Amino acid sequence: SQLAFWANNTDAGDGLLHPWSPSQWSFLGDWITPHGSEVNVNSAESLLFNTCVFRYAASLASDIAKVLGKEADAKTYARTAAELSNAIDTAFRDTATGRYVDGLQTHQVMPLATGVVAPDDEAKSIAALEYAICVDTGTTTPAGHLDTGLTGTYFMTKLLTEAGRNDLIFTWANQTTFPSYGYFLSQGYTTWPERWDAKSGVSKMHGCYNAIGLWFVQGVAGIVVNASDADCSLQIRAGVDAGDISWASGARAALSGGTALSSWALDSTGFFHNVTVPGNTKARVLVPAGSIQGVKEGGIPVSMVPGIIVVGMQTMNKIHYVVLRVGSGEYKFESDWRRQTHPPTCTSARTQPPKYPPGYHPTPN
Repeated sequence: SQLAFWANNTDAGDGLLHPWSPSQWSFLGDWITPHGSEVNVNSAESLLFNTCVFRYAASLASDIAKVLGKEADAKTYARTAAELSNAIDTAFRDTATGRYVDGLQTHQVMPLATGVVAPDDEAKSIAALEYAICVDTGTTTPAGHLDTGLTGTYFMTKLLTEAGRNDLIFTWANQTTFPSYGYFLSQGYTTWPERWDAKSGVSKMHGCYNAIGLWFVQGVAGIVVNASDADCSLQIRAGVDAGDISWASGARAALSGGTALSSWALDSTGFFHNVTVPGNTKARVLVPAGSIQGVKEGGIPVSMVPGIIVVGMQTMNKIHYVVLRVGSGEYKFESDWRRQTHPPTCTSARTQPPKYPPGYHPTPN
């Protein structure tokens, strides 16, 4: 199997996955970033990247083995994942700052997105990632822009979407200068070209940067499917923390086979959210509001609507939400919540100290 092959190429000394061939194609790091591709198979960035992928695969294999009732295999794969996490942290993590290798965006994203970073250490590493996005990318890429490539962009989008950081994704998704999705549009593209610079001579329709699509559904429309939650397999939270977006509408297939719908809008009078939960499905719906009393469904306070369970309050990105548990049906939620100002984007990162080594130059493409 692939996992066994990787295990055979894991160094007993440092515990890291090492290249089995001198060819760059066998051990790439991130590919086609704005500052170049990581093609040196023996570099720290390639060792970090590929060992993180191995760790991610081992963890997934452990989860799958549990579902299949193969407890011994689950424990074996979980132990492999833990050993790889320890090896990665020992080799590449700065314990004082939470940075990996040089702190570039991909090098922060990969340990976070693949489960390497221990829960107690996540705050430092996320702060370092936020700094690399918002203040100093560590390369010639301007602040507030993506500095990731084919794989790094996927893991960046997945990580921040699942963490509920619509504010950070909006920061780079709303750019119109190089490198950005808006830059593609300004150059006349309606597809993703192969490279961020969209230069001539490369593919005009490539799959390198299409990860942004998952954010539209999960982050902005706010429909999340969670197969591991036996109680509520759907969570719906409008992306009101995504910059100045004032409305969104989206649909997604639920595990029951039906379709979940989310359509929300903000105006000067408050927040409005139409939600459809398909048959044989329960959902957790988060409605922005200052209090439970400020939320209604169909014009009636939610606490008085049969079938709606008020779970409590939750805060995400400094926005307070009323958490509701609902069954199948169509709902028209509203609240007195208003966006006073644009949600803060990248503000906390600016308190972090400079972190990149003087004279650092990424490997050119």
